[in-house]
Amino acid sequence: MTVTKDTPQAQLKQLGDAVIKREFLKSTPLNLGKFLRYVLLYLLFPGMVFGFSAGIVLTVVYCLALVGILVWGDGADARVAIYSWLAAGLVVAVLVNIVVMRAGWRECRRRAAYRPARAGLKHALTAPVEYAPRWHERDGFHIAETALRAPRRGIYAILVSVPDYDGRQLITGGKTGTCTVQAEGKPGETFHALVLYRLEQGLHELSWAMPAKGLPAPAMTVTQLNAVEEEEN
Repeated sequence: MTVTKDTPQAQLKQLGDAVIKREFLKSTPLNLGKFLRYVLLYLLFPGMVFGFSAGIVLTVVYCLALVGILVWGDGADARVAIYSWLAAGLVVAVLVNIVVMRAGWRECRRRAAYRPARAGLKHALTAPVEYAPRWHERDGFHIAETALRAPRRGIYAILVSVPDYDGRQLITGGKTGTCTVQAEGKPGETFHALVLYRLEQGLHELSWAMPAKGLPAPAMTVTQLNAVEEEEN
């Protein structure tokens, strides 16, 4: 879908909802190809829920205990131990999937919500075109921030362009009301990211970050693609 200044809000909402749904399906157990591996992992090694190191220790302890049962016990005790281990793995796998599903659903609701306005922001822009925000470095990241004035409640399509892209990940700050529709670009070429922001009327701070890695801050421009009219009184 090509976003222009005349793209209606209904189409932008439909696009954003589709992307949010797509990301939800990719990052939850509904993505069977991805999560089947995790189900098998927790089913066979339930201790991994406490982390890799703890999972290895618990698995080794269980294996030693099972060997002891097989040597000094009988087959019935060994079967109980094996069934108990598999039952624990099944419980862990189910609980992990429930937690991931709930977290994914909360993430969807957060991204589909409208971001509240912030008071006190200065030098706010309205419908910026190829605006080059200033970068500053903090905690190992180059961070760029731009204050945007939303004339009314709506969805704002922002195109972020990075010429001479060096391959570092571009991170869009803030999850509430934020949806990255597309991000593409090869090193040495221009990188483009289309981000939809659901904003309440008022002032908002938009931010982006890149790992510093000892490199200079990249050149970057920000352009609002769609036009949003002033709210009528």
